[in-house]
Amino acid sequence: MKDKEPTEELVVVDISRYKKIKNALKDSEVRYRSLFENMPIGIFRFSADGKILDANPALQKILGYAASAELERKNPGKNDKNLLKILSEFCAKIESQNEFRSFDLTWRKKDNTPLSIRVNARMVSAGANNVLFCEGTVEDISERKQAEEALARQNDALSKLNQFSIELSMLSSADNLEAFITKRIKEFTGAVAAIFSEYNPESRTTTPQHIEMEPRLLGKVVGLLSKQVERIHSVVSDEMYREITTEIIGIRKTLHEASFGAVSRPAGAAIQALLKVDRFIGVAYLIDGELYGTSLLAMRKGQPDLPKEILENFSFLAAVSLKRKQAESQREAALEALRESEEKFRSIFNNIVDLYYQTDMQGLITNLSPSCFVLSGWKPEELIGCQVLDFYTDRKQRKALLKKLLREDAVSDYEITLLHRDGKHIAVSVSSHLIRNEQGNPKYVEGIIRDISERKRAESQREAALEALRESEEKFRSIFNNI
Repeated sequence: MKDKEPTEELVVVDISRYKKIKNALKDSEVRYRSLFENMPIGIFRFSADGKILDANPALQKILGYAASAELERKNPGKNDKNLLKILSEFCAKIESQNEFRSFDLTWRKKDNTPLSIRVNARMVSAGANNVLFCEGTVEDISERKQAEEALARQNDALSKLNQFSIELSMLSSADNLEAFITKRIKEFTGAVAAIFSEYNPESRTTTPQHIEMEPRLLGKVVGLLSKQVERIHSVVSDEMYREITTEIIGIRKTLHEASFGAVSRPAGAAIQALLKVDRFIGVAYLIDGELYGTSLLAMRKGQPDLPKEILENFSFLAAVSLKRKQAESQREAALEALRESEEKFRSIFNNIVDLYYQTDMQGLITNLSPSCFVLSGWKPEELIGCQVLDFYTDRKQRKALLKKLLREDAVSDYEITLLHRDGKHIAVSVSSHLIRNEQGNPKYVEGIIRDISERKRAESQREAALEALRESEEKFRSIFNNI
């Protein structure tokens, strides 16, 4: 039997479908990788123990890492107890729900600064109780959180501003308004310390009047200043005055600057270190465009400032109340001066020897001093409302006096004769002036009536003596001439 000749078998396998699948998988991987690397939000995969398995460039950027390898090598979750706790809770949440959306948490960047993120994630497992890893997306919402916090602070400030306006409206003139403003602006801004200073336009200085600060710190500040805060007088230059009254709200980095040089640089630096502050906010209070006073706020580093518009509104509300208080004080001072003037006038009126009188233009008596009784025998209340003409012995004198007043507006030592209650005649002199209204029309007459009876008698006696002297002289001359 002849040996069979060797044969070759050729197996042909159609791999075109496999290549298509391979190419499709490769294309899919390229597309996925492109999507993974170019997505603007972070994509991650980490184990249940907090180890980062994969992270796209966006997540690396969010967390402040240069490359994925550095992020994986650094493994932020490994030594960060806070993050481990968060990731543990995070995985527990996924395990109970398999996936979740919009989970907000705080992570930490490479430089350890806090980072607010929003996570969407799902759990990948191989059977029950065998979690392989968690994967999902991370969105940096720090700016949004900051905006939300800023909005919340602004809404809170507006609420406090509204409450402040209500409280201001309820204060009485007896309340210490400046002290109240100082207390409220410290609470309002969260300042470490708040000082209200009053401006003196004559000396052009501001002087602290009210201080809101922890007593322990205030004692140390006084020690560093070597004098009481209330004894610091800050000179305000023309340029600084214009800046304060124009800007209303100002910020200074040092206490030396904020005090206009009244606090030395070394003392200011020591006080800032003590209070742990890095800036000072000045708030001006203007009344009719003029500076009334200021508040100085010491602010800690990292503490957010209220929007300028909020502080300007606070300043405006406070200034309105300060203006009302100033007006009330001026009114009280005017009333006190008026009371003193009235008491002085009443004392003069009640004790004057001469008779003070008032009549209207029809001649009706409207006011008389108590000395009326001594002069005329009548009590003032008996004559008020009566016609003055009835007390003239000669009515023509009244007409002549009124005519002279209408022509000259005043008369001095004008002699007339009046009737006493018992019917006797009284020689008097009148010094009066005419009071006119805003239109220049005669309104009433007022003046002083003086009893000159004694003067008249003295004049008569003098005239009689002179006459007797003349007669004696003539008689003596006649005898002398006939000797």
